Amino acid sequence: MKGNSLYIYDNQKEAANECFNALEDTNSVVLAAETQSGKTGSIFYLLEKIWDKDRTTRFLVFGPPDLSLKDQTNTDLMKSNKISQNLVGSRVWHHPDLARDTRNQKIIKSQIAALRSTDTPIVVVHDEAHIAIGGKQKLLKFYKDILGIKPEPKGLPGNINFVMISATPFSQEAANFREVFLRPGPKYRGVNCFLENGLIIDFGSPPRNKSNRAAYRTELQNHISSAYEKFGGKGYFVMRASSEYSKEYIESVINNLKKQGKAIEHEYFLSKKDNIKAFAAKLKVPPNKFYILIINQSYKQGKRINKKFICGWLENCTKTRNDADLIQSIGRNFGYDANPSYSIYCRKKTVEKAGNYYKHARLKDKGAMKGMSDSHTNISSEAVVVNDILRFESHEDAEAFLKENDCKASPTTCSKNNKTDIAKTVLIKKGRQKRGEKKHNIIHLDKANPNYKESWNKLDKSLHGKYVIVWPSGETRTENSIRKNKSMFKDYISDDNKNKMGTI
Repeated sequence: MKGNSLYIYDNQKEAANECFNALEDTNSVVLAAETQSGKTGSIFYLLEKIWDKDRTTRFLVFGPPDLSLKDQTNTDLMKSNKISQNLVGSRVWHHPDLARDTRNQKIIKSQIAALRSTDTPIVVVHDEAHIAIGGKQKLLKFYKDILGIKPEPKGLPGNINFVMISATPFSQEAANFREVFLRPGPKYRGVNCFLENGLIIDFGSPPRNKSNRAAYRTELQNHISSAYEKFGGKGYFVMRASSEYSKEYIESVINNLKKQGKAIEHEYFLSKKDNIKAFAAKLKVPPNKFYILIINQSYKQGKRINKKFICGWLENCTKTRNDADLIQSIGRNFGYDANPSYSIYCRKKTVEKAGNYYKHARLKDKGAMKGMSDSHTNISSEAVVVNDILRFESHEDAEAFLKENDCKASPTTCSKNNKTDIAKTVLIKKGRQKRGEKKHNIIHLDKANPNYKESWNKLDKSLHGKYVIVWPSGETRTENSIRKNKSMFKDYISDDNKNKMGTI
């Protein structure tokens, strides 16, 4: 902190400057960053820079329906006179303010209408931008009916521009928005720090199968007991039990540990009763014994929690839980004040994917970032064989090659195949063989098919007239496929991206 403002670090300025430059030629930019790595500082610097360019610009800032998150952002932005005096409604809002027909929405609606009537520039800042972007959610209605525009990957800059902030902007990435990644500072400790120190322990959800319940209960008991011994019987072991079914396991394990002589207390914090603030307050009090703090139902709390006294963190990971939800939840353990001395028990595969994602994001290597899922976009990754194009002067030569490799031939001629764009299959090196089937097409690229001239014209002319086989090279790559997309950005996803969202 410096004076009545925030101290902004060089990495935050760098990301803010990139966002500022991006908004010169697009109406939407995504600021992506690891959890607790300083996104608010970058936004602070960006909005002040925008104000310096045009003091009439107004800022509509909103985030998820979490009062702690909203209040923290509001407090930070109010430290700037440039920002605070130009906030729409003189405050930071949250999703319900935009979506519900309430007094707050009427205030926003009235002010936006007045700004639009005078073409006043507006910058919309959507914090935690992976939330509320479903195609049927009310935020889309707000964009269409009140703002008159929604974020667009190729939208030209105008009087209304968008900055979307998230540690997990997977729906926006699928739609190919312009993205800026905030590189964490040197003292940041996040996903990869915990992975490298062996502090991410694979742990799943309670099994439904009765034969597996005893083993699960034993494993849970061992994890809690290990933390108890490691930290001398003092500390806060945080658990998320999202259902009543999970609570049965937890309470039986606690009773067993008490019978073994371990002094353990436990306490529930129910998010639906809005007592998560009590959870945050509890973490600030130095513990005199071992406490298990159990979050029941959905997990929502402020960005910053006291990590000093945590001795373990466990997430019950059901099969339907998406990647973004898990990353955001365990992300409360990360940051510049992280305490990498305790273990996090969760679905390790997801954390490893996140570690890979952030490593490549730091290098700005977007093509090597494995696709991950959020509540609106389901992305899966699979290994795909990389093919080569083998050319032959005659059908006999190609057939002889296949016989040598114990494969059968299936001939096809480019100009005569009206059902398939044969030239395109060669362009994208797509083989016809199924798994376990040793049959390959011998493709005669005799001349263009009248239905697919565009693909023919894109072919290497040296292939014209040749016989070719699409043949596996022995190498593989990872392809990201979109299985489901229900976000408000689904119309921006190309047909190619729906099946292949980028490769590694």
